[in-house]
Amino acid sequence: MNTIARIPLVIISFLLSVALWLYVQVTEFPDKPPQTSYTVPVQVFGLPDKMQIVVPPDPVKIFPVGSPDDWDRVTEDDITARVNLRNAQTGEQNYPVQISIAGDHPGIRWEPKWPDLTVRIVVDNRTHKEIPVRVQVSHELPPNLGYWYLPDSTFTEPATITISGPEADVKRVKYARTVLDLEQVTPGGAYTRTLELLEDGDRPAPSTVTYSPKTVLVRPALAVGSEVRDVLVQPHYKGQPAPGYMVKSFEVNPNMVEVRGRPEALAAFSILPTKEIDLGGLKATESFLLTPELPQDVVLASPQPITVKVVVEAVAPPAATKPPPTPVEPPKRKPRRRKS
Repeated sequence: MNTIARIPLVIISFLLSVALWLYVQVTEFPDKPPQTSYTVPVQVFGLPDKMQIVVPPDPVKIFPVGSPDDWDRVTEDDITARVNLRNAQTGEQNYPVQISIAGDHPGIRWEPKWPDLTVRIVVDNRTHKEIPVRVQVSHELPPNLGYWYLPDSTFTEPATITISGPEADVKRVKYARTVLDLEQVTPGGAYTRTLELLEDGDRPAPSTVTYSPKTVLVRPALAVGSEVRDVLVQPHYKGQPAPGYMVKSFEVNPNMVEVRGRPEALAAFSILPTKEIDLGGLKATESFLLTPELPQDVVLASPQPITVKVVVEAVAPPAATKPPPTPVEPPKRKPRRRKS
């Protein structure tokens, strides 16, 4: 076959190759639809040292303007959004956002433009103060230890910590709490514990408030020579059973318990009262778990549940009585007439 005869075959082969390449491009690399918006996180700079952000800015959204071909090579990672807080004011304010795009993109345009693109930021003055550390205990000392926990003599090192943050948030923080597990305490021991910042009502402080140091050393005070005494459990009640029902009896179990405490605390302590239980509306026998009301420096020698069984029964209706019989009067006799 001469050269001229091969030309049509070469042309056909070339066209088939082009068609195959176009097919691969379309199926393996389909056209990506143009992106209609870009969401960009906002960076802040220039904030004075005596101020702090309370509510950070949300990401901003920009919309490309012009030909999609100009934005084909732009990704969200190429876009930077920044806010200058050099002249920030306390409280909630809207601040203009500056947008910049990395690389050489002379034809790139977007909306909204500076200064129309703004973001909300809440800023407050930064302050600090000292707050006390309080020890919250959990569980109890082992009964066989023979010691008594003295909360008023227990202390921490340091006794106060420094907190800092937005002025409004710092003002609400009242104290720092650390928890000490008495089951792990031994005489003469010292324990490193973490802290928790709390507001009134033991509400957790906001995360905008920081503190230093992060831990304290707790030195629990223990006393020797506590006494043990048997006391009578006296439940307290309120309310009445449902109409037509009555309380027949109370069964307290156990009705005597051992308490442990310092001699002066136990001197005049012979009856253990409990928190009130509500009998209102009872129609059947029911058991309740009692909560003992122990005075300061007195604990149960052997912690155990104390229950009371309230026996309730229906009130028997009064026996029906017959009314007395109505007296029957004897018939009256008519007077007889005398014959003359």
